[in-house]
Amino acid sequence: MTIIFNYLFTATSNGFKTRLPVRLPNGTLFPKAMELSPHELRSVNLAEWEGKHLDVTIREGVYSIHGLANMTETTAPVA
Repeated sequence: MTIIFNYLFTATSNGFKTRLPVRLPNGTLFPKAMELSPHELRSVNLAEWEGKHLDVTIREGVYSIHGLANMTETTAPVA
């Protein structure tokens, strides 16, 4: 499924904070309301995802991020 970044994270003065339990592609699991530091992110640059759509799965209340969503869809021309 596709979810916008801002549904899962909120910006703070020091970086980002989780809004829901989130698992990053590197396997790291963060609980809801956790402030994320560069050390905890382990080379994942959340700023690259900010405002973008993410490919996620939800299992047992945890949002597992697989990366950026592929937003290339074909649409019929409007008549």
